[in-house]
Amino acid sequence: QAQLDQAELDLEYTVVRAPIEGRVSKTQIKLGNLVEVGSTLATVVDQRNIFANFSISDRKLLELVEARPETEEPADSPEDWSKIPVYLQRDGDTDKWMSGKLDYVDQRGIDQKTGTFGLRADFDNQDGKLLPGMFVIIRLPVREVENAILIPERAIVRNQTGAYVMLVGSDDQIEQREITIGQTLDGWAMITEGLSANDTFVLDGLQRARPGSKVSPKTIELSTKDSPMLQAAVESNSDTAESEPVSEPTPTVNPTQDEPASDSSTAD
Repeated sequence: QAQLDQAELDLEYTVVRAPIEGRVSKTQIKLGNLVEVGSTLATVVDQRNIFANFSISDRKLLELVEARPETEEPADSPEDWSKIPVYLQRDGDTDKWMSGKLDYVDQRGIDQKTGTFGLRADFDNQDGKLLPGMFVIIRLPVREVENAILIPERAIVRNQTGAYVMLVGSDDQIEQREITIGQTLDGWAMITEGLSANDTFVLDGLQRARPGSKVSPKTIELSTKDSPMLQAAVESNSDTAESEPVSEPTPTVNPTQDEPASDSSTAD
């Protein structure tokens, strides 16, 4: 009876049932091959959800911890971390961001060898646009900054003493102004000190702009719509990366003068 029971159990094991739905990978075991106990027959891959593994520095981790949404859950609960939005862009894409959520944080803490903290985000992949092993760009918003002043990086002049911009005064004279730069993103820089929303700075023609010289500026209008990454960075707090931005640089257009010596734009 014991031998019969063992034979029936072995017979049940000859039918292999996948624990999850998905697609079967290539297998080296074919019909008629000798199979030993513990041999891997195949791998089932479910690509309807894709996990993106990435890491951040210990300094950014501290900012992220401080910026986590307030919740009644314990500070180390998965529900608390999952409220932080994560955005993904495939390497080579320029105008598409996918939204997801944090799924796992490294319980071992910061890797002392690299000084980084491991994270994993979960993304819906029903359309199959993501493949395992693909290199992607991850954007993890740490905090929101209201009324930030954004200017193109090409308007910033850097030297050994620091960074500055060339301003156009009310009398159309050039003035050099030192600035403090915060985060930079996709060709844009956030100015934390040195500029106000009413200042007008030189954008093009910096090689001809000298402090004290007089110019005939031509004012142009800036927009973040040409920068998909910045467009996603200034979007409203929603579940998707396709929503309209809260604000974008829209300078006040001043009267255009003839024969401009340099182009300028109002900071906003």
